[in-house]
Amino acid sequence: METTLDQIAQHLQSHYGIVGTLSALPGEHDDNFLVETQNGHLVVRVVAADQDEERDRFILAVLAALDASGIVCPTVLATVDGTVTPVLRDNSGNLRRSWVTTFVPGRPWGELLDQPHVAFSVGRSLAQLDRWLADAVVPPSSGDTPWNLTRPEGTLALVDGVPLGADRARIQAYLTGLTETVLPQLRDVQSYPIHNDANPDNVLIQADGTAGFIDFGDSVCAPRAVELAVTATYLADIGEAASLDSPLTSLIRGYCSVLPLTPLEVSCLPGLMRGRLALALGNALARAHRDPQRADYVLRHAGRARRRMDALDALDEERALRMWESAGVGS
Repeated sequence: METTLDQIAQHLQSHYGIVGTLSALPGEHDDNFLVETQNGHLVVRVVAADQDEERDRFILAVLAALDASGIVCPTVLATVDGTVTPVLRDNSGNLRRSWVTTFVPGRPWGELLDQPHVAFSVGRSLAQLDRWLADAVVPPSSGDTPWNLTRPEGTLALVDGVPLGADRARIQAYLTGLTETVLPQLRDVQSYPIHNDANPDNVLIQADGTAGFIDFGDSVCAPRAVELAVTATYLADIGEAASLDSPLTSLIRGYCSVLPLTPLEVSCLPGLMRGRLALALGNALARAHRDPQRADYVLRHAGRARRRMDALDALDEERALRMWESAGVGS
């Protein structure tokens, strides 16, 4: 972490007039901090030095668009002079953009992944978020993030020359299937702003059973099937994925109860899920190779990703698609 607690404390007091107790939060790329104040909790995000400012503008526009939605998600706070991305200098001398948001409470979905009714609610809430974002006015974004399923060439370049070991063949096969088979089918499907990372840590179950969402740092414009597939990967290895009452089928049913997908989009879900897992594992292996000191952290989910890949390899896609169709999905 290139920024210290003392630097963040001074930054908060200077730009926001906020004083509180600080602690570091985990993060893949940015530096994140929790602030405990007398009036509640806040979150500080210090953007990675190499992130394009265009990405920041896109992410902040997505968050601003959700302010009036009623969906539980972070709200960006303005500084005392009305700006939202003040800069600070880190320990390496880099000027880093930052922003402060409200804290979103709730129970992590990761504690309830095996609950079909919770998965259904998450699907509904995610679709409601996407439905609201359909009308969002956002600036153009390069989509330059390693987590953009519609642009996997970045990951292909990243893993080129990296020793992927026994994972290489499957990662390459999944990404080849994504680029040569799945994405061409979605070429004419409308893209919208999406969260793009509604994983079990970024989804927080509220007291009323609905879901709140945090960490919009990987938001992109993409077909809605991408949004659903990204979240569905986290349920691929729980129960019998193709069964009517599985968490995976429940998630898909919940999403499509608000935003129905076409049969074409639904048929692309397994390939998109494989692509997402290939991106996740490939990116993790490449980052661990380039930064061995962080290998334990970046590879902490690698074993689970491989188990989900195994589950998708064993999935009877025709049966799954028939099951989803019988449940009213893709009709």
